[in-house]
Amino acid sequence: MQSVVSGMDGIKLKPIRLRTSLYLLIPMEVAKLIGVTDKTKFVLTLKHGDKCVLMYHKVEGSPK
Repeated sequence: MQSVVSGMDGIKLKPIRLRTSLYLLIPMEVAKLIGVTDKTKFVLTLKHGDKCVLMYHKVEGSPK
């Protein structure tokens, strides 16, 4: 089960495990709001510091 909590810092998601991978699911309401479909591509950026931060960026007009 996925846990979603909204707050001042954004939406906090709990990863779910499917076989040997972990996934962060986008709630449907948010996906519809920002135009995410099953064809949308993202870029994952890892920034290291005092805490590890994951940043996802939607890629507009990406090739199919």
